[in-house]
Amino acid sequence: MKDIPNSLTKKQNIGDTFKSIPFSLFEKVSFYLMIFLSLTPLLAIYLTHEYELIEFRYIDLQTALNTVGYLGLVYMIFYYIWYIYNKNTIGNSQHNYFLYFMLGYFTWTVISTIFAKNVSLAFFGYFFQGEGLTTFIGYLGILIVAMNLKKREYILTVIKVFTLSASIISFLCLINIQFINELIGFSIEKGYFSNQNHYGYFLCMAIMSALLLVINEKETKHLIIYLIELTLLLTGIINSMSLGPFLGVIFGMLGMLFLTLFVDKKMIKKVAITIICAFIFIALYSSFTWNFSGDINIINSSLESIFLNEDGEAIQSFGSGRGRLWAHAISVIKENPVFGVGLDNLKMPHL
Repeated sequence: MKDIPNSLTKKQNIGDTFKSIPFSLFEKVSFYLMIFLSLTPLLAIYLTHEYELIEFRYIDLQTALNTVGYLGLVYMIFYYIWYIYNKNTIGNSQHNYFLYFMLGYFTWTVISTIFAKNVSLAFFGYFFQGEGLTTFIGYLGILIVAMNLKKREYILTVIKVFTLSASIISFLCLINIQFINELIGFSIEKGYFSNQNHYGYFLCMAIMSALLLVINEKETKHLIIYLIELTLLLTGIINSMSLGPFLGVIFGMLGMLFLTLFVDKKMIKKVAITIICAFIFIALYSSFTWNFSGDINIINSSLESIFLNEDGEAIQSFGSGRGRLWAHAISVIKENPVFGVGLDNLKMPHL
């Protein structure tokens, strides 16, 4: 790595320049970009410290996310050029069919944008969500960057930073002390991303990451830290009272237990003990804070109204009001089965 500046300043053609760059440099770039992305939830607190709600600086947060993705696309171009000049020495890389699938999906998204009902909306997205093509380009870049992390130590470090970031937010939401909130410009609304469901989805990823750290850690001092983080994150998802993400965590844990039987049977005991302890904590803590069985009964009642009583109005409010969008999505598929109506255009045709 120390010889890179010297080799780049020598008089040489572009081919020799790219041949002098080691793959480790590309991986380090991926590593630092993913670290920055993992810290963006904490960055959100800083960016919004003068505002009560996160929406006032949402565009800044979206820009930070997209910037990582756009840098990822630049990274991809440089990496592809590097690969062309070095393929004879590194050999042919294995085909990554998942990446091919995602590139095909992205291409179809571009086509859908061109044929959208509202092209501008499909390209830029609604101001609050911002889920237009510009953001999807960022997502593609982030995916490419993440897939180029190969070293186990890099991957684990990114997971550790992301888990720590989420744990700090969960802790701040849990204590909710006015003095500390005012000192750092924090509020429950920010911690919940101004939406308990979105906060729950965020915690879904963080909890599974924390579980992975707990299960793979062998040193006691580090294990204690990861257990504390896992406890804070489980506390956070229960306090958010968002049933969908909560059920996602439950099924994720069961899925982890099932996959361990096929991946590494030697770990099954530790995985089983960790997950059982997590379930016990969830049952005990939720008994004092959130009766999620009541929410499950509401879902059962809604399903009964939809399928048994054939109540057409019940579908409108099902899934936190998303049932209306799901019903409209079916109509959109029938009317535009090939190109759809474009990103963020779902509610335009029928609402």
